[in-house]
Amino acid sequence: MYVFLNGKKLTIDGFVDQIQRDGEDGYCHTIDEYEYNNRFLGHTKITIKTDIGECQKGSVGAETIKKKPCEVEIMSPPPIPKNQIPKMQEWCKKNKKPNGQPCYPLKRKIDQIWGCESQKCWNQCEPPFPNSINIFPPNGNM
Repeated sequence: MYVFLNGKKLTIDGFVDQIQRDGEDGYCHTIDEYEYNNRFLGHTKITIKTDIGECQKGSVGAETIKKKPCEVEIMSPPPIPKNQIPKMQEWCKKNKKPNGQPCYPLKRKIDQIWGCESQKCWNQCEPPFPNSINIFPPNGNM
């Protein structure tokens, strides 16, 4: 099953991650069109077209959350398994970019969301074994 969100093909997990990322970054989706097409078992296609705008806090007229979009293109699906994302984020918090800044914002929570900061760390800090899908051992030791 795939979800096509504004023309971008996503898995169900990828779709949920995208909506969560956008929400965390202060962007909300207003659905314009929705199509559910179950061609045959195992080949369901959901197409959603949205307008993306800034989220509003509380009721109408409340303060608007303003955040800028990510400066890098976010890979979907992520280059590592979802259960490995928190380990990579921990690695990124402990390491620095060539300019001396942390690879991952120290105040940012560790989660299983492949968002803007995870993608920037992947691009700029080159976590260990970037060509391997299992960059961290299953026992959690790095």
